[in-house]
Amino acid sequence: MAKKAAIFKKTILGEGLAAVLTWTAIDGSGSVSFDIAKSPAVTQAALVVHGAGAKIGDAAAMQEATVAEKLAAMQKVIDALNAGEWRGERESGDAILLEAICEFNPKKTREQHAESLKALASAEKLQLRTIPQIKKIYDRLLADSAKKSTTKVDDLLAKFATA
Repeated sequence: MAKKAAIFKKTILGEGLAAVLTWTAIDGSGSVSFDIAKSPAVTQAALVVHGAGAKIGDAAAMQEATVAEKLAAMQKVIDALNAGEWRGERESGDAILLEAICEFNPKKTREQHAESLKALASAEKLQLRTIPQIKKIYDRLLADSAKKSTTKVDDLLAKFATA
């Protein structure tokens, strides 16, 4: 069965409880909209709970991380949300980078490497990924992770291919 391309584009007008979400068919055949303000307070509250659960739970979506690392990532999102920050510091790839470092130097414990990695700034983490000894391992682990992914590449690419 062939992979299907994305067929909708989502737009959001307004913010918070005044937001209107619209999904428009890419082929122009129609659209649907959801005006949050028109839903009852109980539905709005359920949407908040659902959204918080998804946002915090997504932080644990790291294939190679330990339970402790997943919990720490979730706590970091909770702390950011409580501080009024919707987008915390980006850590995408840190779990794979940690795996690469552990493989590069198995003499230290995973926890020691995790602590050292945590102390680095984002720019240093990006630079670490370019060091040839780490890059070789990181790229292999990243490719292995991508092979295991259930994300439909065509659908993902289509999100950036439309205007």
